[in-house]
Amino acid sequence: MPSSSKKRAFADDTQLMLHFQPSLVEDACNDVNKDLVNIVKAASSINLKLNADKSKLMCFAPKKLRMAIANNIDIRIGNKKLPVLQTVKN
Repeated sequence: MPSSSKKRAFADDTQLMLHFQPSLVEDACNDVNKDLVNIVKAASSINLKLNADKSKLMCFAPKKLRMAIANNIDIRIGNKKLPVLQTVKN
């Protein structure tokens, strides 16, 4: 399913991970969004649906860098933009 990002799954939770250079944040977002479209299509084909309201996004980088690129991160499931959070509960 994902072609650009790495996938990690456990039970009904799935995590996508993508390493990228800060200057390529837009390309990284495009790659992850393409992977999410493919995942949504695959899930839909077996009558499953991703819950965009429960989906979260984290960016691992030094704080200064994270803050500099945070406004440029645009990852979506359908029309819902995923929030960029500092911490999440798995």
